[in-house]
Amino acid sequence: SDSITILSEDHIKDGKEEKDIHQLSVELTSLLPSLEKFIRLGNKKKEEEAVFIVKNIYALLERRNAFMLIFENRIPLLKLLFKLLDTNFPVLSLHIVKLLLEVFIISITFCKFVSISAKSFYYENREKNLCSVFRFISRLLKDQEIDLRKYQLIDSIIEVIFNTSVATNYEAVVNGLRTLKTLNTMEKLEMQQKEKCVYVLFHHLKESNLELYSNEKPDDKYEEIIYVIMIFLKHLLEDKELWILFMKVENLTEVLKGLKYSQNSKSVNLLTCLISKIVDQKDGCLAMAQCPNVDFQQFLLILETYRYDVVSASFLQIQISFSFCKIAFFFI
Repeated sequence: SDSITILSEDHIKDGKEEKDIHQLSVELTSLLPSLEKFIRLGNKKKEEEAVFIVKNIYALLERRNAFMLIFENRIPLLKLLFKLLDTNFPVLSLHIVKLLLEVFIISITFCKFVSISAKSFYYENREKNLCSVFRFISRLLKDQEIDLRKYQLIDSIIEVIFNTSVATNYEAVVNGLRTLKTLNTMEKLEMQQKEKCVYVLFHHLKESNLELYSNEKPDDKYEEIIYVIMIFLKHLLEDKELWILFMKVENLTEVLKGLKYSQNSKSVNLLTCLISKIVDQKDGCLAMAQCPNVDFQQFLLILETYRYDVVSASFLQIQISFSFCKIAFFFI
């Protein structure tokens, strides 16, 4: 949240901060037993009471700028929250997700300011936990008539996905992107959020392309990420208001590189269909023509390689020849 203040490591270590952390632990000590009791009883009538407690914990952490702090009850608190995610109380679970995402967001930012030893604490089990949160949200979207906008979760989800590396936690990125795609399909994303999604997708596409370029052997996890990204991009491309974001040369170049590293017909088919939509428009052709020659030539070679295996690749060859002839005529 906007009210969170990033604290330096020195500030955390000073006497006043230690006193604040102790007070935080004392206040949490009075709240955690109530949550433990709720887990044991699991009474639907008590859900509102549990939600009230979780809201109080959120407010307490926010008031004390303590989402990132190492305090006595931090680990027990996180364990309790993850236990509560597994209970069949969606409203309570969504409030917990909001709290957990805030912990992830602040800890990511905070880690830029602290030592390696402090980082190791914050990242301990983070990848597994984050993946669990995204899987839970996806499951909830399928099983419940839940509107994440009501809980102000969508922007937090986007921010966490952007700051999660494919290299260290590709499963969380995959699950997070699929969650956003589901929200887009359900028409739950505002235009500004869709724009952020495009930015996030190209960010991870670039990361994946760089990793595949530096690896000597193909890596299935990066291919999967690229495939998930392209499916989402293809859907977002249907929105004409987002078209200008796709026309950036640096973004189109990453799409071409993504095709270069695809090792199967399914991925090639998806990528060629996406590029086909782009070159079908004159401004799309003009933008494609400005991509680095080496990437574009590589792209044409791949189309030639797959022309007999992937129908869309053969069609795209013809389409590009025709479209670029029109561009040449336009300049003449």
